Amino acid sequence: ELEEIDYKFGAKHEAKIPDVAMKIKGEVFIIEAKHIKESGGAQDKQVLEITEFIEQKEKNRKIHYLSFFDGLYFNKFIKPPKQSKNYRQKMRIERALKRQKSNFFVNSAGFLALLNDLIKS
Repeated sequence: ELEEIDYKFGAKHEAKIPDVAMKIKGEVFIIEAKHIKESGGAQDKQVLEITEFIEQKEKNRKIHYLSFFDGLYFNKFIKPPKQSKNYRQKMRIERALKRQKSNFFVNSAGFLALLNDLIKS
């Protein structure tokens, strides 16, 4: 199954390989993880990277792209002021998830909940 993965993200990002890949009950999760403490230019680049990561689409619906994002900066996405950069970033993430329904964007708690759901099912 892994040879079926298209993974165009690597070609667009200097041959970057994902941080983690795992298979649970026939579902493949390709994971990019970021821990961001504060805002700034480098952090904006990381948010863009994890957003582009979950915008990927695979033909095989059992292949999922998962952006794991945590740290103090994640809190800025909970209720960002409208018209702020964080609001625009959050909206792009939400659009990506609506288009690619088999992909995920989670923090630590969401990742643990997802793993629990997968293990129990």
